[in-house]
Amino acid sequence: RQVCMNPTRPCMLAFMMNGELLHPDHGYPVRLLMPGYIGGRMIKWVSTITVTKDEGNNHYHVYDNRVFPKHIAAREDATAENIWKDPAFTINDRNINSAIWSPAHCAKVKVSDATYTVRGYAYAGAGRPVHRVEVTLNNAQNWRPARIERFETPDEFGQCWCWVHWSVEIPISALAECGEFAVRAWDDSQNCQPERPTWNLMGMMNNPWFRVKVHSLGDEIWFEHPTQVDNRHSIDKNAPLNPQNEELHLLPNGNLASPGWMERMVADVQRVYAPGKPEDLDAQEGWEREKQHVGRRSRPEPSAVAQQESGCCLAGFQALLGRGSV
Repeated sequence: RQVCMNPTRPCMLAFMMNGELLHPDHGYPVRLLMPGYIGGRMIKWVSTITVTKDEGNNHYHVYDNRVFPKHIAAREDATAENIWKDPAFTINDRNINSAIWSPAHCAKVKVSDATYTVRGYAYAGAGRPVHRVEVTLNNAQNWRPARIERFETPDEFGQCWCWVHWSVEIPISALAECGEFAVRAWDDSQNCQPERPTWNLMGMMNNPWFRVKVHSLGDEIWFEHPTQVDNRHSIDKNAPLNPQNEELHLLPNGNLASPGWMERMVADVQRVYAPGKPEDLDAQEGWEREKQHVGRRSRPEPSAVAQQESGCCLAGFQALLGRGSV
């Protein structure tokens, strides 16, 4: 109610989308729209509106769309701590987020010196504009700024509600050598997507860097997203598997070659991020681990060092022999 009465926050009742009546999946006959909010707060199939003094007790309003701390590992834990109605854990406005749509999951391209346009979208909640999007090919050691395409001008309060599209030109040869690339976005408050996901009971509002793996196929490479979005599971059962007409890396049965790298490595993902681990302490944890990880790249490989040293010793020994024979 407070948001609906706030003159800086637009809200509407929608019965059409793109010039057509709403599809039932989108809330026909009427849907409440609250720009900046998560979809779970935009009530579908509206038939009655009731103004009440207190917040509603609808099951999905109370027992869904929450981000609990990691130690809340079951619904019973939330009940025991009496936090279902605690506003500190309620999801309303979206957080900053971005994703890559091109190259698509399982798309493949020929390796060459040509450039590839990596594309995606980004958005934020609460009317905060997306100010920056950037892509890394080496796990955050360097970032390439993306060009942002906007579809609106800020309102009278400086707020933006639409997503933005972004793009960045990257040599295919560089993509072929990186193994993985990722994107992150920033809003006007300098909020930035975190590097890692954070486990929570409902799995909501996770907005880490969107990472795409790169795999070699001889003179081609193919790209693996964290998970698979199959258009054949959409409303239109005849939707193409490749809506952007990209060439796909497929299995002999016609399915995509991977369900997504996080799906493929789900056991490892659970081992790393799931709750319930003991609080093991390690004096070398934290930045010391990061230093070891990053510093390893700047040091020569041991085998290369050994070869250089052995080469120098052999050259010196030969020189001594040469002088002795003079």
